[in-house]
Amino acid sequence: MNEEDYRDLINLIRARLEALGLADIADLSNYTDEMEGRRLPDGRTVVKLMLTALDRRLAANDSDVVQKSLWLIGDVIGDGKRPTSARIEHDPERALFEGRDFIEMVEGDHRVPAARAELQNLISALMADDFRDSGDQE
Repeated sequence: MNEEDYRDLINLIRARLEALGLADIADLSNYTDEMEGRRLPDGRTVVKLMLTALDRRLAANDSDVVQKSLWLIGDVIGDGKRPTSARIEHDPERALFEGRDFIEMVEGDHRVPAARAELQNLISALMADDFRDSGDQE
């Protein structure tokens, strides 16, 4: 793939993220390099950064991660009953602006681990040298 191919891919990823309500991940200003005068890195790097940010967002909803986190919190608490759930209390103004609830329960989704595995496979494939070079041979 060449730079133009990666830029096209960035636009497709951004459109899908925005459609899913993940405009913060789609916002290219999050990926600019301040040392380079707020310029975007090369397309391949931006694709990797965007998909990695998506993975981090998915991790917060990964049932395995939620259960492990609750277990670790229980270890820190020590004595007493282990927590079985958690909630996030967002800044009320930001929650209103973003159209989300002020209080959000962190429950995890059993489908997320498989989605994260597929996302990791996609990232690996897109970042593989043989995939990157395949478009340059045309």
